[in-house]
Amino acid sequence: MLDHRGLAINTELAYGISDYTADIVYANPPYLPGEASNVYELSLLAGRRGYEAILEFIDEAYRVLKRGGVLLLIFSSLSGENRVFKHLIMRGFRIIHLLKKHFFFEDIIGVGAVKE
Repeated sequence: MLDHRGLAINTELAYGISDYTADIVYANPPYLPGEASNVYELSLLAGRRGYEAILEFIDEAYRVLKRGGVLLLIFSSLSGENRVFKHLIMRGFRIIHLLKKHFFFEDIIGVGAVKE
């Protein structure tokens, strides 16, 4: 294992860091429903149902987090909120913090979850 104390890595999902484990993963993945047709839309649209990119990120976060590690995740209520929560629990995360803030036509949701 690599020892990267205090190192922050910015990456697309967790590709390319297979020999690294983390204490904290922060994610603000694309979370609006829709399929991207250009590079700009890739940063906004999470798939046809609005949660596909989020679920993929949860899977990658689980892979790289140490047991007891924390995932901090931001997403929209338009993204299939219940589906995202079910996936977190199914993957082995325990939700420890939940924050919602309403903006215009959606709630922005912040979740803190611990890898069990």
